[in-house]
Amino acid sequence: ADAIKIVAATTAGGINMDAGTSGLDIDSTGVVNIASAKNGASAVVLTASAGGVDITATGAAGGEDINITATGSSINLTSTENVADSIVISSTNGGIDITAANAAAGEDIDITATGSSINLTSTESHADAIKIVAATSAGGINMDAGTSGLDVDSVGPISMVATGTSSDIEITTAHT
Repeated sequence: ADAIKIVAATTAGGINMDAGTSGLDIDSTGVVNIASAKNGASAVVLTASAGGVDITATGAAGGEDINITATGSSINLTSTENVADSIVISSTNGGIDITAANAAAGEDIDITATGSSINLTSTESHADAIKIVAATSAGGINMDAGTSGLDVDSVGPISMVATGTSSDIEITTAHT
């Protein structure tokens, strides 16, 4: 049952709430639902004209996650701040998975650093601390380098194995 109900009765009617410097609090012991039936690119907008926006689940237990789902559309994260960490994805107590499930050829996971570098670092003491796998039998791994070359350093052994009926390991140089 609704204890208080605010209704704009006409189709074009709207409701505008403005608050001063003390702000606006919406607290509930039940579900808080913000929904829009508008069909458009900006059906729901959260805007802070000065300051940041926080989404926090402070009392959450395992399984009480923050889910962002776009059914039939995309999710775009964009930052315009000019700093080294303008977008941060961090997990303090677990792993991070990036999965493209049910993707077809060409629907790849692309990581592009325009004008900067890509650094992969692992601190785990394990034989496959960084692992690159092309999992299908016809899959391959292609490494191309510019004029600075390709540098492979190891304090342990380096193993290159080619298996199959026509497998070769070929090292070719154009240097004379």
